[in-house]
Amino acid sequence: MNLNSRFHFLRSQWSTIRAELFARFLCVGICVLGVIAGVLAQNQAFEQAERHWVDDFETHLPKWIDAGGDCTHRLTLRLREEGDAMSGRGFEHLRVQTETAGSAVYLAYPLSPAEVRQSLLVQLAVRANRSGIRLLARVVLPMARDPRTGGAVTFYVSGGTYSSVNRWQKLRIDDISRQVQQEIMRHPELSNARNAYIDRVVLNVYTGPGELDLEVDSLEISGVIPVSSEFLAQNPQGTAFSPVSENS
Repeated sequence: MNLNSRFHFLRSQWSTIRAELFARFLCVGICVLGVIAGVLAQNQAFEQAERHWVDDFETHLPKWIDAGGDCTHRLTLRLREEGDAMSGRGFEHLRVQTETAGSAVYLAYPLSPAEVRQSLLVQLAVRANRSGIRLLARVVLPMARDPRTGGAVTFYVSGGTYSSVNRWQKLRIDDISRQVQQEIMRHPELSNARNAYIDRVVLNVYTGPGELDLEVDSLEISGVIPVSSEFLAQNPQGTAFSPVSENS
């Protein structure tokens, strides 16, 4: 083989090798991109995974606040104590003095907003010297405007009612999504009811005039998907706490 022929042979071989190398690098690149896309998808799925949130009331900072009502009342005691708790040692001790007749005295526990979904479940342990305390959650419809306040529409969904006087009883709300849909059907003006979320667990502690001594423990919320801070910044909730209704 003369020099010229050898040169053409080597050049053809190099072209073949170069094509094979390019194909291999291309295949490796596609695989790497696929791995990266998979990791990103897994991270996004993880961020959307439902969470289980618990307050075991073992810290010393009280969380429950007076959230109004339709009768004259005073929250006279609000502190964390240790002793005969539902679980662990800590619980929150509250005392309410109601002066007049009515139907509602609300105590609220503020939450980081959580999307309303079928799996959303709220549980709270209660012990009191009177029966009739009812567990609620405040729902916010950030896309619907309340003509009274100009803010987002809010209303309550209801759960269990306390009946085991002077004993711990766990109350729960396990049908939040269904109650939200029922509320929307009862109020046709709530046409834009997308992106509903809860932002407070509430107790209606009205049990008639007189003093109510109340202890709470073991707040658990499962099926939690947090509402993004960007969405909340763009869709501020209403400032008024009074609901459209309290479902029965």
